[in-house]
Amino acid sequence: MTERFAQITYEALPAEVRPLADDILKVSSAALGGPYNALLRSPEMARRAFDFLDYLRFKTSVNKRLNEFAILIQARISNAQYEWWAHEPIARKAGLFDAVMRDLQQCQRPASMQGDTRRHSWAIVSFAQAWRCGWPPWHLTPRLRTFPTAPSPW
Repeated sequence: MTERFAQITYEALPAEVRPLADDILKVSSAALGGPYNALLRSPEMARRAFDFLDYLRFKTSVNKRLNEFAILIQARISNAQYEWWAHEPIARKAGLFDAVMRDLQQCQRPASMQGDTRRHSWAIVSFAQAWRCGWPPWHLTPRLRTFPTAPSPW
């Protein structure tokens, strides 16, 4: 597959962009590749996108396993192979079972869930499916209010 942009290198970055590249390199499993290769061509956009993604991945109240579970669901729904490649090892390290990831790869609701993932996974999967199908996600709101005690569909 040919890339739309030649791979940007750290050395080719202007000095004022290198602190952002340093931040990216601390968390990226693909160095300055993947989405960062395109984003770094617009440093202001790259900084805003990086800060937003950094918040979503590392600074929310959602635990790491659930966060990576949601990322893998979206990667599979979107057939985003790079996203899956980048996040599968992170999800595994966060405690997501291989069986769960295999089910997701097969476009199936995971049969074996654990702890908080089991309790909350139906909300994550339902929201992702609603988003993908173009349904307004707010139709889930009444059930989301009860999701900590709602029975799991799995």
